[in-house]
Amino acid sequence: NSCTACSPLYYLLLSKTTCYATCPDFFYNYQIDFTCKECSLNCQVCLNSSYCSKCATGSLLYKQACVSSCPDGTYSVVTASGGICNDCPTGCKTCKDTTLCYTCTDNYYLSASLGFCFSCNTVCLTCTGPGQNQCLSCTSPLFLSGTTCTVLSCSLGYYVDPKKGCKSCSDLFIGSINCNITS
Repeated sequence: NSCTACSPLYYLLLSKTTCYATCPDFFYNYQIDFTCKECSLNCQVCLNSSYCSKCATGSLLYKQACVSSCPDGTYSVVTASGGICNDCPTGCKTCKDTTLCYTCTDNYYLSASLGFCFSCNTVCLTCTGPGQNQCLSCTSPLFLSGTTCTVLSCSLGYYVDPKKGCKSCSDLFIGSINCNITS
């Protein structure tokens, strides 16, 4: 015995040739032809093929999709309804939860004593602390001199290389005594 069509307001699961008032896990109610359509990979409960609300065991819910591990900027939490990826605090690249960061994104530094990420000085791209003399790299067009970001101007016959500082024009143009390099 098998179904090929269902009564009104029932959904046909073609693979089992069975009618359901609500489609079973891993399928969703498709209103257009009243069939049960498959959810995306590892999705247990979904609204449609691209919106998952609960993942199968072993997967984590992230932005309405199922993933095997949480991406940078998020951490995993296991709840009664399954595993999900929650956002880390602002500036945290990797974290345990909302109270403990392990690494920071660019423009932030990690306070080891607090386990939290704080903003770098605006001239620093990466840094070890809040001061403008605690930079590890600089925002363009500044140049790192020691641990400080500065505007670099070179003397006649030299140009600014953003990674190496002042470089001789003759390195680029043989015999040149002056050059104008724009990025």
